[in-house]
Amino acid sequence: MKKQILLFVLASFSFLFSQAQINKGDFLLGGSFGYGNSNQSNSNSSSNANLNPRLGYAIGKNSVVSVILGMNANKSKSQDGNYVAKNNGFSSGISWEKFFSIKDRVGWFTNLYGEYSGSSSKTTTTYLGTTNSTKNTSTGYSAGFNPGIYFMPSSGLLLSANLGGIGYNHSKYKSSNNQSLSSQNDFAVNFLSYFGVGIDFIINKKKSLIIS
Repeated sequence: MKKQILLFVLASFSFLFSQAQINKGDFLLGGSFGYGNSNQSNSNSSSNANLNPRLGYAIGKNSVVSVILGMNANKSKSQDGNYVAKNNGFSSGISWEKFFSIKDRVGWFTNLYGEYSGSSSKTTTTYLGTTNSTKNTSTGYSAGFNPGIYFMPSSGLLLSANLGGIGYNHSKYKSSNNQSLSSQNDFAVNFLSYFGVGIDFIINKKKSLIIS
């Protein structure tokens, strides 16, 4: 009896691990969390945290298109504390991920994305003992490329880690104080200074092959 139970357990694990592939027609439900910080040459420091739920559909083998939502919080400040900026925002967009196997259930992926975003921010400056605060709202769009690594412990679970990437962002700002408008374009390369982790549940499996 014990031998039969052991054989059943081993067979169950073999079945799970043998299905480690994303097949056309699969749905992925999950999201990612990210955190990053940097110290700039002008002695400013900044930090960023974000949460991004998503729903994906496999348009081909190991190829997934997703609808993504995002919530983020940013903070930057000068070394002397006389400048502090806080920002909270949202985003929505689409992404395309392509997965490449290294060995068995471990590999790397590429992620191309485009997003629309909006945010509100508050900036506080102190000069000669006088403190001034300015509130702004902004809207914009962004696009970028993020690579990462993944691990599929079973047919229905995908774990991933984002290692930063290259991105372009265009924003329009509106001041609540004087209704002034301004725009800004940013191009950033932040490999290894930004880290994000994700988890996705894979449903509607159709095949049972190893990623290749």
